Amino acid sequence: MLVFFVSIFSVNAQDNTINLNGSSQYAEVAHNSSLNTTNFTVEAWALVTGGIGSFRAVVSNRNTDTQQGYVIYADNLNNWRVWVGTGGGFKS
Repeated sequence: MLVFFVSIFSVNAQDNTINLNGSSQYAEVAHNSSLNTTNFTVEAWALVTGGIGSFRAVVSNRNTDTQQGYVIYADNLNNWRVWVGTGGGFKS
């Protein structure tokens, strides 16, 4: 189970926060090029429990075809991982 709160801030937004229950709720935002800025901050407060043997992303924005974007996830052993890709492959 992932338990987390996600805060979303942008230049034009004012303190937007969503609270999710950690098991069955999630937020999904359709692709919008205005969200792909060169400077941004991603923050997630999460406690990973259970789920051994599976990969669970807390936050991701990635295009696997072009190997661009980022993902913050718990791996199959409940270790936190971050991958970032700029077009030449994803790096942890």
